[in-house]
Amino acid sequence: MKTPLRILVLFLTTATALAHEGHHHPVQDSATKIKEASPDTNAKYAQINAAYTATVKAIFQNKCFDCHSTHTKFPPYYSWPIAHQLIDHDTQEAKEHLGMDNDFPFAGHGNPLEDLEAIGKETRDGGMPPWRYTILHSEARLTAAESEVIMKWVNDSVALLKVGGS
Repeated sequence: MKTPLRILVLFLTTATALAHEGHHHPVQDSATKIKEASPDTNAKYAQINAAYTATVKAIFQNKCFDCHSTHTKFPPYYSWPIAHQLIDHDTQEAKEHLGMDNDFPFAGHGNPLEDLEAIGKETRDGGMPPWRYTILHSEARLTAAESEVIMKWVNDSVALLKVGGS
């Protein structure tokens, strides 16, 4: 194996191992989050989900679902040795943190408020998609307009959930 390729493989595997600082959290599905919530909170989730499906879901389908859902469109290089393993690891990790298959509330390790706050932080900071993904998938980067739509939904949703202490 040539030295530049070795360096690339080492870098990619190290970056994967360090993703999320190695934290592993219990994963809850959407149905469990709804089942455990009060009727008032579930009404808020329904309102947030209606806004999500009307304004944000299409953005997430185009930009996030390859890693955060079971609707992954694998790239041509998926069959390459090492690439296959890295992609499988990254998509599994992404779905554990935030699984978007069943609308809002999302599956994952956080509660719905934490999920919204994390989406807001990643959108503001430009943390998603990870830069090593955008090296080969520049179309996955959020545009300013998309970020604005997501941030409005996040801010409105967080405010709604915080009303009455939910």
